[in-house]
Order: sequence, then C-alpha cells, then structure tokens
Amino acid sequence: MIFIILISLLIINNIQAYILDISRSCNNLENININNEMIYIYINNQYYNHDECILNIIYKLKKNKNHIICIAEYATEIYFTLFQKCDIRYVLLYSIIGQKYNKNMIAHYIFEANKLKLNIDTYINKIKNIWWLFDFEIIKNGAADKMLEYYS
Repeated sequence: MIFIILISLLIINNIQAYILDISRSCNNLENININNEMIYIYINNQYYNHDECILNIIYKLKKNKNHIICIAEYATEIYFTLFQKCDIRYVLLYSIIGQKYNKNMIAHYIFEANKLKLNIDTYINKIKNIWWLFDFEIIKNGAADKMLEYYS
C-alpha cells in the first residue's frame, strides 16, 4: 500500500527518483550502484531484519552523492538509526519509531543525539529502556522532518 502511495506522490509532484526496496535480500542490495540520484527508502522493520547491512548500504549511497529520503512507518533500533541518517525524514500519521540502548551502538547514538539536538547524556537516558515516539510526537522531538498526509 505504501509503495502505491509513494509512487503516486512522486508522479503527482513530477519527481524522478529511485525507490529502494530494503525488503530484498541484503546481499543483492550490497551490489547496488546508484550515483547522484534521489532515493526513497520505505522503512518498516516489522518485516525486515538486515541489521547492520542496511547501514552499510546507506553509507555507500551517501558516499556516491545520493540524496536519501526516507519514509518510516515502523522504525526501531538499527532502523531508527538508519532513519536518522537520511537527508529528509518523513513519517506517516500512524508511524511508530523508537530507540533502545545497546552499548555497541554508542558511535551511532552520538550522531543521533546531535541530529535530535540533545546532549548525549540526555539521549542515553531517554533510550535506556526504549524511547517510543508516535505520530506528531516524532516531529515535535525532531526525529522526523515532516509528516506525509494522504487520503485513501
């Protein structure tokens, strides 16, 4: 459903973009070679489990000067990190995102805290258990740039 909405939004706004489907095997995605493109990524980690591989793909795409736009429906842990690495971050009215502390992710947390305009200690305290954000709360806390509105 979301891909149909995304494609409709791109067509209506006359935007040419590459849509990256991270539901495919991560091995197939590691060979991706896209340069200087606008890339839309749909994030819903209820269905995907590629973990660190996804971040490596984002680093590669950013290195190739791609403009990465993400739409998060459900993004937790590594997918929250992925979402924060995007140039433009969209959520939907019913989106849920959250982060949970993992001592091996401290370098990512420093980046996330800066992106969210929080000092690292405040951020770590928020994610000690799990920091859940819902709908407009996501925008209010700076974890996304804009909420996409659509009508079915």
